Amino acid sequence: MEKLLQGVVKFSNHVRPSLLPTLEKLANKAQPRMLLITCMDSRLCPTSFTQADPGDMFIVRNPGNVMPHNQLFGDTHHSVLSERAALELAISTGVQHIAVCGHSDCKVTPQA
Repeated sequence: MEKLLQGVVKFSNHVRPSLLPTLEKLANKAQPRMLLITCMDSRLCPTSFTQADPGDMFIVRNPGNVMPHNQLFGDTHHSVLSERAALELAISTGVQHIAVCGHSDCKVTPQA
């Protein structure tokens, strides 16, 4: 936990100031061009491996980069609200690309 707290302080003091001009431009109008659906595996850093800047993309992270079948979106027995909301928001704001990013050697699922 200490490492994470130190990271927040470092970000606030050193990284955030250089991002402020970009964040100020995005404050009133962000138009991401992509929705990226990827695994929540802690070894993946979507903004690092895509070299995306703030405002470039929406990111949905879940176990196994799963996008539930559209028939489940209306099913009250399944909880797929975040994926549906992300997809609807992306489409309604005009994203140009939707990508699902898989990876090998996933450690999200328990090993037998």
